Amino acid sequence: MKTFGTLISEARRAKGLSQKDLASKVKKEDGQAISAQYLNDIEHDRRNPLWSKNSSSLPREGSFPD
Repeated sequence: MKTFGTLISEARRAKGLSQKDLASKVKKEDGQAISAQYLNDIEHDRRNPLWSKNSSSLPREGSFPD
């Protein structure tokens, strides 16, 4: 089974987005974007973001940001 980080990484690459591009589209509760380093940590399973535990808040397949 693939990890959450691997799934995010694969989806990001399939859309042709850099980590910096995707990170700028992912907003925290305060409206600020996450950092590219934070996204890198997620993709390498060094961080487990709270929103990964709530599948209803995750993008559905095919709806990953462009």
